[in-house]
Amino acid sequence: MLALVLAAALICGMSLSSSLRSGRWRPSLDFQELDPSQVSAELMNTQGDTAEMGGTEPYEATDVVRVMIVLEQDSTLTTMEASGEALTSQAAVQYRQSLDNAQEQMASRISRQCLAGEALDVVWNLTLATNAISANVAYGKLEEIRQVPGVKAVYLETRYEPMTTADPSNVVAQQMTGALLACSRMPGIPVRAPGLLWWIPVLIQTISLSPALPGNTR
Repeated sequence: MLALVLAAALICGMSLSSSLRSGRWRPSLDFQELDPSQVSAELMNTQGDTAEMGGTEPYEATDVVRVMIVLEQDSTLTTMEASGEALTSQAAVQYRQSLDNAQEQMASRISRQCLAGEALDVVWNLTLATNAISANVAYGKLEEIRQVPGVKAVYLETRYEPMTTADPSNVVAQQMTGALLACSRMPGIPVRAPGLLWWIPVLIQTISLSPALPGNTR
């Protein structure tokens, strides 16, 4: 009986893999034309700033957040496209330097008007594709910074933190299915063999541990 089950599983796996490689098996797709006037979608929090969450602010006023302070003056890319100059030209280099100087002045202005003289914690200065300052500021200061002359907009930046702890879910899954043990007992059959052959060791291990079979007492 066990031999028949294994033979059927092997034949089915090889048959499906062959069909996929030859392209004979193709999923069918159905399309339905919709009236554009009946479809609508809204972007939530398109400004990336003070979106309300359940009627409350997402941060406390004293929480330090990373923001993008976009300035009114055009970026180097926009200006050079309008003038026909290349980004490697001397005009582009000089324009970027002028934006650097203007951003230093803006950082000093924000420090005086919004931060009580405390220096703005600048992380990045962007002058090529956009004219903006990336900085760390208290969440409660965002509205004040928006009101500074020369500031076009202030956005909250999306930040990604690296995973510092391993997720053990995959280890538990291997223990539950017996996949790791089965593969270690059957050399020559990789875990990720082509098609569906990778689960044959799992099937063998499951059947061998089944208490329903004669001789199994575990």
